[in-house]
Formats: sequence, structure tokens, C-alpha cells
Amino acid sequence: MLEDMQEITSGEDFDREVLGEAELPVVVTFFAEWCGDCQVLKPHVQQWAKEYAGRVKFVWVEDARRDLEDRYGVHMIPDVI
Repeated sequence: MLEDMQEITSGEDFDREVLGEAELPVVVTFFAEWCGDCQVLKPHVQQWAKEYAGRVKFVWVEDARRDLEDRYGVHMIPDVI
């Protein structure tokens, strides 16, 4: 779990929180707890979320959401879009 970031748990969440009429730019991180590279990236993304709070919205998608990975061409994790 990534602190200070909202988890996207469905395609509907993604559509609403990322593609909807967001007032802020959105950064999406595709992430998995078992992924070593994800664990290396994790503190950096959490720091960015704190540093840019109120200016950029940060959300994350767990690796189990293969439908979203396929939908956005995510072939490896971590991935940030």
C-alpha cells in the first residue's frame, strides 16, 4: 500500500478518479507488494505525493488489476503514467 495515495480498485474508479473531470493532473503508479523494483520506487512516489499535494493527484493500481494494465499497455511493473 502506498501512503498518501488513493488506491484504484476498479475500472470505474480509474474512469472517475483519473479520466473524469479532475481539477489536478493525475499520476498513476502500477505497483505490486511482491515487486522488488516497486519497493525501491515506493518511497520516492510517496515523497512526490507529499511534496506535490494539492497540485498533483497521485493514485496507485495494484498488480492484480490486469484489466487496467491491459487497457493502458502496462507490460512491466512498476510503471508510472
